[in-house]
Amino acid sequence: MSARIRYLVSYDICDPKRLRRVAKILEGFGTRLQYSVFECPLDAMRFANSKPHSPPN
Repeated sequence: MSARIRYLVSYDICDPKRLRRVAKILEGFGTRLQYSVFECPLDAMRFANSKPHSPPN
């Protein structure tokens, strides 16, 4: 079993539709600490799996 590392993820998104989509994805990976801040404890496999979920610029 690999060790989990805590990642602090924050964002500032203006578009409400995109904001909801990003928040919903992050809720699957971690805990909401504030409106736009999440703590995500991820091992190497979950970290690698989180990258494809990142929305394009």
